[in-house]
Amino acid sequence: MTTAQNNDCDMSRYTTEYHEVSDTFIKTDHLNHKMWAWKARPKPVKPVFAAKNGLTIQQLQEAGNSVRVKHLRWALYLPLYDVPRNSRNIASRALVVPSTFRSDPMYVFLPKGGYTHLVIKHKSGRYICVSSECSEDDTFCYAAGVATALDRLTSTEINLLMT
Repeated sequence: MTTAQNNDCDMSRYTTEYHEVSDTFIKTDHLNHKMWAWKARPKPVKPVFAAKNGLTIQQLQEAGNSVRVKHLRWALYLPLYDVPRNSRNIASRALVVPSTFRSDPMYVFLPKGGYTHLVIKHKSGRYICVSSECSEDDTFCYAAGVATALDRLTSTEINLLMT
């Protein structure tokens, strides 16, 4: 068991104990005679997205290829200067724009749907392009888009790129 004192108003008011056997923390307020207990939890791990064929952008670049990744997102365009003053219901249409437009205040990005496009230039000058689509029901994820696009490379294309 490990005990630690907190730096609140009075050093002896609170104590925190860690019980290794039960993997719990217990905090005690000696002034009000209250106790709190909680279970220690590991930090959540971000999901790792990897192509099923084991290929990564870094491997392609180390093999001498040039790789460009373009993420395209669905967004609403808000042309504030084109809106008539008396219109209350403005129907806006979603369109596909590069994700680099995120900082543009004229666009409101939708959280779901989009595309990832990879352009790979081989040392010989030949281009190979692959894309992936995130459906309108799925939350857009950059890493998942790249992994899905890399999965779409055929074994012939992988052999060409890795030689």
